Amino acid sequence: MILKAKYLDSIICDADNQLILAGAGTSKTTTIVGKVKYLLRTGKCKPEELLLLSFTRKAADEMRERVEGETGCRLDVKTFHKLGTDIITEVNGRCSSICSKTIQDYIRKNIGKHINNPVFKNSFLAYCFFAPPKSITHFDVKSQKEYDEYLEVNPPITIKRETVKGYCEMEIANFLYRNGINYTYEKPYEYDVADKEYAGYHPDFYLDDYGIYIEFYAVDKNGKGDLLTNTAFLLSHNKTV
Repeated sequence: MILKAKYLDSIICDADNQLILAGAGTSKTTTIVGKVKYLLRTGKCKPEELLLLSFTRKAADEMRERVEGETGCRLDVKTFHKLGTDIITEVNGRCSSICSKTIQDYIRKNIGKHINNPVFKNSFLAYCFFAPPKSITHFDVKSQKEYDEYLEVNPPITIKRETVKGYCEMEIANFLYRNGINYTYEKPYEYDVADKEYAGYHPDFYLDDYGIYIEFYAVDKNGKGDLLTNTAFLLSHNKTV
C-alpha cells in the first residue's frame, strides 16, 4: 500500500477526533486501512476494540475485505444502519423488524398532511427552490480536474431535470423557471461565428419568448474572472451577444 505524504499525518495522529474532507477517489478508504494497520502494529488497539462504519453495504464490504487482506484480522465493519439495528436488538433482547417504508413514502405522507396549510406550503416550496444542495464553484478548487470530479459525484440538476455545467447555471435556470420564463439551455447561436480557434457558439440560455441570449460569466465580487475558464479574456474582448 502506497500513501501520499499528506495522508500520513492523519494516520499517525493521536487525536480523539479527526475530520478528513476529500472528494471521490482520493484514497479515503486507503487512509482508513492505513490507520487500522498503524493502530494494530503499534499495539495502541486490539482488533476487538476497533469498529469501522460506512454509509453503504458495498463500501463496508470493500473496507472489510481490504482490512482483513492487509492485516489478517477480522474486524467489526458495519453500516451505520446495521450498528443501529444491532444496538436496538441488544437492548430489546430480540431482533427488530426493518421498516418496509422508504423515506419517500414517509415524506409524501407527512407533506400530504400539511400541504393545504398555506404557511406550510409556502415554506416548503421556498425550501425546495432556494435550498439547493451544497455546491462549489471554480473559485473553490485548484484545478479543472478537481472541479470535474466533484460535478461527476454531485451533478447540478435543475428543477426541469436538466443537467447543467455548474451550480451557478443551475441557479439561473431555476430562477427563470420559477418566474415562468421559457428558456432553452445552450441553444446554438443563430449566426455562424466559428473560426480557427473556437467552434460553434452555444450561449448558456436563450429566452424563447423574447429572442434574448444570456451568457453567464464567472467573476468574483471584485470583477475578477476565475482561474479555470477564459472569463477574463472574454470580458476584455467584449464578446457579448
